[in-house]
Amino acid sequence: MADRSDTPFEQWAAAEGVPIVRGYYVPDAYKIALAPWKRTGGPGAIIILEGGEGFTSSYIAEIPPHASLKPERHLFEEKIYVLQGKGETRFWNEGGPSRTIPWQEYGLFSPPLNVWHEMRNTGDQPAKVVAVTDAPLVFNIYRNPDFVFNTNFVFKDRYNNEPDYFDGVGKMVDRHTWVGGFIQDVRKPNLGERVEYGAGYGAVEVNISGNGMGSHLAQIDVGAYKKPHRHAAGAHLVVVEGTGYALMWETWDKLVKADFHKGTIYCPPEGWFHTHCNTGAQVVKHVALRCGFAGIGKIYQQRLSIKHGGDMLDRDEEGPEIKKLFEEELKKAAK
Repeated sequence: MADRSDTPFEQWAAAEGVPIVRGYYVPDAYKIALAPWKRTGGPGAIIILEGGEGFTSSYIAEIPPHASLKPERHLFEEKIYVLQGKGETRFWNEGGPSRTIPWQEYGLFSPPLNVWHEMRNTGDQPAKVVAVTDAPLVFNIYRNPDFVFNTNFVFKDRYNNEPDYFDGVGKMVDRHTWVGGFIQDVRKPNLGERVEYGAGYGAVEVNISGNGMGSHLAQIDVGAYKKPHRHAAGAHLVVVEGTGYALMWETWDKLVKADFHKGTIYCPPEGWFHTHCNTGAQVVKHVALRCGFAGIGKIYQQRLSIKHGGDMLDRDEEGPEIKKLFEEELKKAAK
């Protein structure tokens, strides 16, 4: 694993005084040990996975029943997925009106850049969220937490108190892209089938709050797996439901196998081939929260096979090991 402990982001994370989880994946986000986080006002932990590579990281925040976390604004973007509980988030610009959206388990939302926001638990049980952010990139550029969290500039081109900005209905702008303010339940949208990625795989791109960070919802049918592919760094995949495993490899002798279920988070490093495999009795669904830096670094072509200069392995290119392991895992799961 690479050592980035001397970067400004890593130094800031260490000074926050909460647990830091590392590795290639998190087996269960629900079981991560949390500690009081002075900055947020509630328990939390920071997650720094290898595949973030200085572009993205994530954190877990817990909100006690009928309590609120401290209001905050910041110069990094984040996508927030609700692991458990229910609540609401209030958004506002300095001197402007506030808007409040409700959320519950399986919800997904994203604060507009540098807009004040405050999360509140409206239920009787602790609420828990996981947020994927591009904070490492921002901290490593500006190197000043005070600037990151206390800059007054209002990005009116991102959010200007529009009354319908946080409309949860949204709309499909084409067959595979949804645009809106937040998603009430990531399990609900019809994802269709993307046969170019393999039979039994469906996905839709999600653009929330006009932010640059990318995201998509995906599903893998029972007994199916996505064609192996590779892409840029920073994509955190949070398993919403279902069971199976992910394979990630730079070379086959450096294979990382991540068994997954609801609450697993994994993040393939840049340029590593990886695949998502469903060995369970129900459809696997996950939400992918990732970088969206158009034009930065290599442009990957995930729908084009390597024999045509792309970054996907067709079935005749992936090698017998993939299918053999998948069949073995299916047999194990059936016992």
